[in-house]
Order: sequence, then C-alpha cells, then structure tokens
Amino acid sequence: GGLGLSLTASTAVNSIISCGFTSGLGGFYALTHCAANLIKAHGTTEQKDTYVRPLVEGRFGGTMALSEAQSGSSLSNLKAKARHVSGDEYRLSGSKMWTSGFDHDCFENIVHLVLAKIDGD
Repeated sequence: GGLGLSLTASTAVNSIISCGFTSGLGGFYALTHCAANLIKAHGTTEQKDTYVRPLVEGRFGGTMALSEAQSGSSLSNLKAKARHVSGDEYRLSGSKMWTSGFDHDCFENIVHLVLAKIDGD
C-alpha cells in the first residue's frame, strides 16, 4: 500500500484505526483493501494500471457486491453468473441483496466489484 506495509502489518494497523470509526468507516477501508488485492491478482493490465494505485493510496474506495438472498455471503453458493460475450466482455445475470460501502462521499471514486461465477467454470 501507500506505506509499503505487508498485508499482515496493514491489516493490524487498519484494525486498530477502525476501532475509532463508530460510523463504520473502518469497513470501507477493509473493502477497499480487498478490492485492490482482487484487481491486483485477477485484473487486466489496464484495470491494474487504472485502479490499484488510487485504491492503495486511499483516493478511491472499493466495494464488493457479494451477498445474495439464497446464499448470504457464501462464495461457494453464489448464483450470480458472468457469461463470456467476447474479448474481455462478460454479461452478468442474477441479483445481490446489498453492497456495503456503495454510496458515500469518502473517496474521489468508488470501484464496485461484482462477485459472480463464470459460466463453464
């Protein structure tokens, strides 16, 4: 991240800082950290170049649309699907119950990740 901390040290610092956020802002920072890691691990070069640095610098926030009515937050039971259309394009189908950190003014921009199973995987 911006401080060059390891994941363990960053998590420890964020946990301590989050204790002071009674409004739930600490959760926004955890979601942002997770979004940056997912993009870094699985994103295209263009996505990494566009989003990772602003996320780890704290300029952008991150969310993950995960929870579904029939499966809660269980990744193994997701029903939302991503169907490959062409190139790097996918068509999403399904529904989510909510997205934590979806609508606020704490960051310059918010990067929304939708977690879905890819058809055929």
